[in-house]
Amino acid sequence: MEFNELKIEDKELFDKYINNEYENCEAVFGNLFIWRNISNTRFALCDGALCVVYTKSNGKLASCYPFGEFDTKTVIEKLKEYFASKGQGLIMESVTNAPCEKIKNLYGDEVEILPDRSLFDYVYTSDSLINLSGKKLHSKRNHINKFLSLYENFEYKKLERSMFDECLESVNKWLLEKYQPTDTDYKNEITVIKECFKNYEKLGFIGGSLFVNGKIAAFTIGEKYYKNSCVVHIEKADTSIEGAYTAINNFYIKNEWQNVEFVNREEDMGLEGIRKAKLSYKPHHMVEKNTIIFK
Repeated sequence: MEFNELKIEDKELFDKYINNEYENCEAVFGNLFIWRNISNTRFALCDGALCVVYTKSNGKLASCYPFGEFDTKTVIEKLKEYFASKGQGLIMESVTNAPCEKIKNLYGDEVEILPDRSLFDYVYTSDSLINLSGKKLHSKRNHINKFLSLYENFEYKKLERSMFDECLESVNKWLLEKYQPTDTDYKNEITVIKECFKNYEKLGFIGGSLFVNGKIAAFTIGEKYYKNSCVVHIEKADTSIEGAYTAINNFYIKNEWQNVEFVNREEDMGLEGIRKAKLSYKPHHMVEKNTIIFK
């Protein structure tokens, strides 16, 4: 198998193979593309399958479950051979439950399947994020009302290229309140946001921004994917603006995604603060994902 670097021109190929058939947030070209340089993401076509591999933070090679219509055994065996040539066994990450069943039926005790809670996607109805109805989301309505009472001079705007420089300058400041300039997480977040801005239109991204007193207070970026759904890749806000995160979340879906049924807000990466925040919006369901280790 010969793996190639992802280029923006590959979007059409990925869209053809993925074709809105996969609900996990990794199954969208935009997500794979903006992280490609950090994860050394590469792809190959093999017997009707689009195979994607990348390097984990621990230096190990891993694979997504292949996209497309293919004979599972044939493609998996070739992936196993490729991984063996790199001196390790095949590891597949973020695999949803249905493919796991298929792999288990084919390989039995030759594989270990481990649920990875840190990678489960949080999926909400757009209606719940727009209207925040019911007792369970009462606190979110209070956050919005508090924001509206504190910041009368605010404006929501659809994100446009003319705003990118200000967004980048602001998010750099916000991140440096949390990280050191040498921190890997800081460098990765800035790199990903720059990739979003550089290829914004070609990736089909749609973003929103929130201004308070004429200054950027928050911005967010997502795209259409998986049937009647959207996925949110980026959400950043000035934490000194009370309720900014709640407000941008609500205004963005209300203005840009009111016509989709579901909103995927991706995983929590095992971070307790993010998990608590995403659970507080009461997801409609989780996209369960697993790691498959071939012994």
